[in-house]
Amino acid sequence: MDDFFHPRYFRTHTNERPYQCTHCDKKFTDSSTLTKHLRTHTGQKPYGCEVCFMRFTQSGNLHRHMKTHKNL
Repeated sequence: MDDFFHPRYFRTHTNERPYQCTHCDKKFTDSSTLTKHLRTHTGQKPYGCEVCFMRFTQSGNLHRHMKTHKNL
C-alpha cells in the first residue's frame, strides 16, 4: 500500500507530468526520465564502451552492446 503513495507511482496513475522538456512539448512523471530524454537534444552520451569506444545515452544500451564483445 505504501507504493501507492510514492510520488512517482501516483503521478504515473494520475497522468500528472510536472517535468517538461525545455526543447520540445514532452512532459514526464519524474526528473530522471526527463534527464534521459534531454540527451536526445544535447547529444550527450555519458556511457562508453571500453572495448570499441562507442558511446551511449543510457547505461542499458551500453550493457546490451557489451554482449557483442562476449567472444573477445
